[in-house]
Amino acid sequence: MSLKKEALQIVKKLDLLNTLGKLGEARLVGSVPLGLIVKFDIDIHVYVGKKNLVKTASTIMASLFDSRGIHEIRISDYRSRKSLKIGIDNFSGKAGGWSIDIWLTNDKKTTGFEQVNKMLSKLDLDKRQNILRIKRYYDKRGLLKNSLSLKIYEAVIYKNVKSVKGFKKIYG
Repeated sequence: MSLKKEALQIVKKLDLLNTLGKLGEARLVGSVPLGLIVKFDIDIHVYVGKKNLVKTASTIMASLFDSRGIHEIRISDYRSRKSLKIGIDNFSGKAGGWSIDIWLTNDKKTTGFEQVNKMLSKLDLDKRQNILRIKRYYDKRGLLKNSLSLKIYEAVIYKNVKSVKGFKKIYG
């Protein structure tokens, strides 16, 4: 089974898009919709409009604790950027433990909705292979975190970077 298929099955099993969709506009972003999974990581952005982020997060967390397989939920405060992050670490899947990050925001511009659509329209087989090669390089070294994947996507898709060496020239 492909990692994308497994990720989508987890999202479906937990009924995440339906549950989150009742509270705002919810979409998968990042490596899952792009089909560029290296780390077992699922990212969902939820635009909640003017709703209170803390109250909305509490509602989501209560719902998630009722889901089988979720034993720990972490919340991170990014309200200075009009966002909160709900994190689920180590949700058991066939390939291994998955992390699920649910970003709630009052600012639609901070979602990755448009970004994913734009990147999907520009991805071809060569760019996919280059992205995966660079991501695997950094993942093997434990460095594929803190939005590094996004920098890799942008470097390959928009700056025509083809290798780790080329990526390092831009980002060090």
